[in-house]
Formats: sequence, structure tokens, C-alpha cells
Amino acid sequence: MDVAVRGIQLASFLGDCPLFRGVIPEVLEYLSVNARTVSTKRGGSIVTSGMEPTALYLVLCGQVKLSILSSGGSERVVNILFQGDSFGISSLFSGQPMTISAHALNRCEVVELHKDAILSAAYRWPELSAALLQHMGACLDNLYADLESCCLKSATQRVAGYLLKIAGEDLCGDKPREVVLPVSKSVVASSLDLTPETFSRELHRLSTRKLISVKHKNILISDVSGLQTLAK
Repeated sequence: MDVAVRGIQLASFLGDCPLFRGVIPEVLEYLSVNARTVSTKRGGSIVTSGMEPTALYLVLCGQVKLSILSSGGSERVVNILFQGDSFGISSLFSGQPMTISAHALNRCEVVELHKDAILSAAYRWPELSAALLQHMGACLDNLYADLESCCLKSATQRVAGYLLKIAGEDLCGDKPREVVLPVSKSVVASSLDLTPETFSRELHRLSTRKLISVKHKNILISDVSGLQTLAK
């Protein structure tokens, strides 16, 4: 692909990412020139815990799993990323080794923005610094919400809340909504700090209460209001 065309396409992609939304085209063009794309097969490693931070990563296509591992080897999924989502920003600015590992859930492509390009652009364009700070603030808010869910909410509340989250915000209490689990049940379970068996058991419990009906990865939320009440 012609380098100029590739740069234009990457700049357009960056502009659509939540992290860079509202950032002026000049910044996006600068970053795209200093970017590279990396393809990873399903199950492949993108970054591993303990690595020195060298780049900011954005998912161009596919799905990426962020996780942490215990000393005993057990995994806890902390986030599931899709097109436009980013990771690696906290280590980039702290200078500390990566605390998470990132693996491809299917064949995926990520855009790597080298840390030198990000840091120089942040010094040069204050609006980029503001966007990065806003993003890191949102990440902290999500982390606190995740801690609240795992520490203070029951398994039933976590599963109900997750289903409502993937259903979207425009829910009507008396109108059913069908959702599709974006990844395997085992990955969803880990992201909720549940075992796969507990996750399946909670789905069955919600189904028995006529709040949902389950067919493989397809879930029909039959009683939105009831599920919302249960999630509180």
C-alpha cells in the first residue's frame, strides 16, 4: 500500500477512536506517520506483564483480551477490547513495566503508536494531553466500578449488570432486547470474577425467573425492568 494512502487511512481510524475523538487532524496525521500495524493470530500474545512499555496500542480489528495472572497461573480477565479501544497508556506515562497481558481472542490487528511519538505530541499539542488525561480518568472510573462490582455485588447482580451493559443504554422496561455474548462464556465469566460454572448457573437462575432466555451465546432479555431491579 502507498505510504501516503496508508497514513490517511490510519489518521482517519485514529480520529474515530474514543481516545482521540475531537483531536485536530494535524495531531492525527503526525501520529499516523509514526505508527505501525501488527497482526496477531488467535491466542497470540501482543504484550506480556513485566514488559517495558514501548507503545500505545489501539485495536484496528478483532478482539483483544487484557488479563492479569496470579503467581499460581490463574487468570483474571480485566477487559475485553474491540475495534477502536486502546491499552497500554498507564504504563506509557508511569514508565513502569506493563501490569497486564494482552492476547488476541481471534485474528486481530493492532496499531502501535511508539511512546516517543506520543510523548512528543503530548508536549506539542495541549489538546492531546487533555484527551489522554480524560481517557486515563475514565479508565480509573471503570476500575473503581469493577472493584465495586467484584467486592460488593453478588454473582447474580454482576451477571444482570453485564447483560444490561451489553444491551445498551436505550432500554425500555417493557420491550424485550436480544443480546449476543461478544466472546466465550468462560472469558465473560473471568471478566466478572466468576468461574464458568457459576456464570452458567446464574444464567440458568435468571432464565428460571423468566427474566431472560438463553440459546448458546444469544440471550433474550424478556423482562428488562426486572433485570434492572436485580442488578442494583
